[in-house]
Amino acid sequence: MKLLRFIILTVLILGKLPAFSQKLEVLSDEKLIAERANHFLNSEFANGELAKKAKDLAITGEFILDITLYGKGQVLTIFSPFEIPEEQIKQQNKLKDLLMKCEFPFKLPKDKRVKFQHKFSFN
Repeated sequence: MKLLRFIILTVLILGKLPAFSQKLEVLSDEKLIAERANHFLNSEFANGELAKKAKDLAITGEFILDITLYGKGQVLTIFSPFEIPEEQIKQQNKLKDLLMKCEFPFKLPKDKRVKFQHKFSFN
């Protein structure tokens, strides 16, 4: 009897946990999305988790990238609008791989994609 009561209580508590999780804000204005995304990238590459990973990968140089977001703040595409020197291609590819794994702290409406441009500078 005590075991059954314990199991039922555990299931009820675990069922409520997702309700306490942080929900992502849904943004629909393209300018606001681009602004928030640029702010997120600036803060993450200044002193966040992405800065540590970029340092570990020894990424150097300056890159301007067009980034397309969709869904739950996921990166869909990354494109370089400018030609870069051949010796920087490996560095840019490391940065692209890092960004493809990045998830932004907001959601976009269903079937909406937003493209923005960001400048990355590494020493």
